[in-house]
Formats: sequence, C-alpha cells, structure tokens
Amino acid sequence: MDFHCIYCGYEVPSDYERVKRFAQEFTEDVKSNLGPATQEWVDKAKQQAQNSQNAWYNQKRTGYGQEVSDKSRTLTLILLLFLGVWGIHHFYNGRIVLGIFYIFTWGFFGVGWLIDLVLILTGSYKDAKGRPVVVW
Repeated sequence: MDFHCIYCGYEVPSDYERVKRFAQEFTEDVKSNLGPATQEWVDKAKQQAQNSQNAWYNQKRTGYGQEVSDKSRTLTLILLLFLGVWGIHHFYNGRIVLGIFYIFTWGFFGVGWLIDLVLILTGSYKDAKGRPVVVW
C-alpha cells in the first residue's frame, strides 16, 4: 500500500528501500520551496530511516546488544584447522600468551585444539578483550 504526501500529493512508497531513496531525493533546493513544517517532517523521516538502518545493522552485527569482536570467525576457523596446533588462531585474536603456550604444548596436546574447534563452531570463542568472535 502506498501513501501520499498530505502537502503535495506525491506518492510515498511503503517499503524501506524506496522510502529511503525517496528521502534522499529531497535536495536542498526542493526543501527550500517547502514550508517549515514539511522540512521538519522530511528531516525527521530521514533521521528515522537512518536510525532504523543503524539499529538493524547493529542488531545483526552485535547479536542483539552484545559487543562482538571485529575478528573474522571464518579466518579464525581456517587458522585453527591448518595451524591450530601452533596456536596461530590465538595470535590472530590477540591472545598472545595462550598462543605461546600452544606452541610449546602442540595445541595443549591436541585437547586444546579440539576444545577451540567446538568453541569456534558454537560461537563461544572469545578474543583478547573477552568479546565473542561470531561474525563469519
């Protein structure tokens, strides 16, 4: 269902992308010809669209409010699978001391390698700052 502007009759689309495009099409020249109430409405619509987009992105990226690592879960898994017994995945995620420990114990005798594999696959593996590495 499409809506129409109460001031000019312009058809305003209802889906998000088209509404966003509609809001972006308002240039300063067009806004200067509108009344102050309409300008305020356009500014609010743009801000709401931006807030909505930011909220959606943050919710997807952070897992509903939880801060996550900026490290790649895919790269962490690949490093674990090919170089995990030397702890390279720990170095990548900033866990230097644990990486050195893995070098001298061959991945904590294989047990640590297996535990890390399970943690990465379940999304429970954490970086040096304690943030989960969950973004593939």
